[in-house]
Amino acid sequence: MSTSPKVFVAGATGLLGRQIISALLDRGAPVRALVRPTADADKKAALTALRPRGLEVVEGDLSDPAEVLAEAVGDAATSSRPCKAAPR
Repeated sequence: MSTSPKVFVAGATGLLGRQIISALLDRGAPVRALVRPTADADKKAALTALRPRGLEVVEGDLSDPAEVLAEAVGDAATSSRPCKAAPR
């Protein structure tokens, strides 16, 4: 496993998020994945199975910027996930 900083990926249970996580883990990068507390249980379980490859799963909600920031700080180096703008 890499000693490089973790890459933070929001939207981890979505199609793009899962693909990004897989590609990063394939390259040996440690990843911190943000999942919604209400995310599908099967999708969460699939992510949990990737923990031995360097995946850390944390729960949070993109609608709470303070919570997302709290999960991303520390040793997480990059945020990688295109996001839709929140409705105004």
